[in-house]
Amino acid sequence: MARRVMGYLLGALAGLLSVPAVLIVGVFGTLIPVAALLLGRRTMAVEALLIGGMGGVGLGLVGVGVIDYFANWAGTQSCSPGRVLLGPGGQAGSTECGGVPPAAWLICGAVGALAALTVALVVEIRRQRDN
Repeated sequence: MARRVMGYLLGALAGLLSVPAVLIVGVFGTLIPVAALLLGRRTMAVEALLIGGMGGVGLGLVGVGVIDYFANWAGTQSCSPGRVLLGPGGQAGSTECGGVPPAAWLICGAVGALAALTVALVVEIRRQRDN
């Protein structure tokens, strides 16, 4: 039981760390969380690591959504207002600031975290029933 709990926690930590790593570094940001999961695979249940990782990614997405919500609420924008010049000829264009609405991050994260919790509960209930 303790090994499975540690597997859930290590997976959740790796998943949680992968969200900012991917947002900052890109796809190569997943190397450290994947390495942590591969090292934990020897001593912990693989399904616990994967379920925890799914929940960690969900919590990370919820965190991004909350930060984005409060940044939008405070009126913070990622670019300056007004016209933006695009191209070498200085053509006038328009752009949209702020990125994806925070609701998308929150919904995807909440669905991922709740799905991981549901799967973990089903796995543990079936394990208890089999014993």
